[in-house]
Amino acid sequence: MNKAKFEKINKKKSTFRFPKIKQTKILEKNLILFINRCKEIGIPLTLTLILNQMYDMNPHLKNILKNTLRRWVYRFLKKNNYNINELKQ
Repeated sequence: MNKAKFEKINKKKSTFRFPKIKQTKILEKNLILFINRCKEIGIPLTLTLILNQMYDMNPHLKNILKNTLRRWVYRFLKKNNYNINELKQ
């Protein structure tokens, strides 16, 4: 009886993790190059601009929820020691 309940709970459980994408390392390297290029030129970066660049690099990302991608970008920026407020200037 407990096993049946556990299986029902497991089926209902949903996760909001960023789906595994092939070539994630390549995407990250290209984003770092894009961010550095924009900083050199003096273009203020916004989250929307970064997301559009990601869509250009990998069209399959359009199938993923925008909020999920936003969270991924914030974690990516934090991991690489970027601050979104400094990039806007």
